[in-house]
Amino acid sequence: MSFVITEPDAMATAADELQGIGSSLQATNAAVAGPTTGVLPPATDSVSVRVATMLDAHAQQYQALSAQAELFHNQFVETLITAKNAYAQTEATNAAAMQSSTGTDKIALIMGGTGNPSPDLKYMTSIQQAYLAQNYSDYTLVSLRTPEQFWPITGLGSETFGKSVYQGMATLNSAILTQTAAGRACR
Repeated sequence: MSFVITEPDAMATAADELQGIGSSLQATNAAVAGPTTGVLPPATDSVSVRVATMLDAHAQQYQALSAQAELFHNQFVETLITAKNAYAQTEATNAAAMQSSTGTDKIALIMGGTGNPSPDLKYMTSIQQAYLAQNYSDYTLVSLRTPEQFWPITGLGSETFGKSVYQGMATLNSAILTQTAAGRACR
């Protein structure tokens, strides 16, 4: 199972720093554009002309590549800012939903794992005492049945590990959506 953890403040700081780096690179590239392009040969012989032409071609390629890098950099910064704003908005929406819930509408969805597809009261109480009691003592515990059928312990399961995990995540997602649609806060 993968988790996504974001820090909108850290993302904003990174975006600001990246914008500063982009500005510095842009200024540097602009400063070297004149002296490196349009190089004049130091003499009129064919070797000097060819070397100057080659240096000018390299300088023009550098400027073209720098322009592409600048475009990519600006797009990356914009994407980072957009992602930061999206995460911040999502967190604000979730916080508002959690604050609007009342004490009796708070539930903790407890899922079992392999060998425990239907968590019993003892298991749920141990989860509550170990993880929820300090901050979420007023939450009602709700058991969610998962599909693994004691697989791989018994070998009786009809689902592979991947399918079992996918079905478990779908079960959890459905339960969260159902509970939040009913105005309940979920943990």
